[in-house]
Amino acid sequence: MYRLFMGIGLAAAIFTVAGGPQTADAAEKKTVEATSPWISQGRYFRTGENEGLFIGFFAGNLFVKSAEGKLDTVALVCPGDFVIDLETGAQKGEGKCIITDRDEDNVFANWTCSGKSFQGCQGDFKLTAGTGKFQGIEGSSPLNARTAFSEITVYLDSGKVTESSVGLLNLPKLTFTLP
Repeated sequence: MYRLFMGIGLAAAIFTVAGGPQTADAAEKKTVEATSPWISQGRYFRTGENEGLFIGFFAGNLFVKSAEGKLDTVALVCPGDFVIDLETGAQKGEGKCIITDRDEDNVFANWTCSGKSFQGCQGDFKLTAGTGKFQGIEGSSPLNARTAFSEITVYLDSGKVTESSVGLLNLPKLTFTLP
């Protein structure tokens, strides 16, 4: 599924910002802004008297803006879950992301966020590892996410509830080091 969202490549995005491949001695911290419009799919479960659980994923293109204003695009898919207070709308979620470039090299990340349904959530996005040319990458950013629900389907015979939505992920200060 992630091939649907393939773009120019994370290597181009990071190397454009970093000024080319870095040696271990010359590795520097760089900061960029990254944004992703996304779609999500998943299922809701009632897990308590006033609690719901959403399990699913969101996917899209991650646009990385360098200091020079150039945009580069890579595939992003992020499985995760949210616990939702059905009375107040408060939500708290966590998950993982896989960022894939055209060469199929990956960057892996963890995310957390909390907020309120239909008002967005704020949290942290942390780069944890990479493959191929991204092995050893480290970094993080504050995370801001907004969701606009586009479709909820309730199956009356089973009680199953599925959701598809669209939204926007913003990583305003993605700081990373690539050895």
